[in-house]
Amino acid sequence: MPIPRRITPGATTQQLDLPATTLSVSAADDVTTIFHVPGATQQGLHTAMMAMRNDLNIRHVFQMTASASLVVRGTADQITAATA
Repeated sequence: MPIPRRITPGATTQQLDLPATTLSVSAADDVTTIFHVPGATQQGLHTAMMAMRNDLNIRHVFQMTASASLVVRGTADQITAATA
């Protein structure tokens, strides 16, 4: 999975120009990223979510089954580790 691109907070109009793989918004050391996982099952998303919470100690991971996405908020280091 590629390292997420970052946009400035409040630049929501730029979201349409980004590739469908990731979207990041950062403020200081708090980074929020959306990981789109095309074709992922509900169980696959849940497994990835639990791995991020348990293995990477990222507490703010939310599963969006309808769009096959995970919304992740953490430090820049945590988000970098999640993309590895």
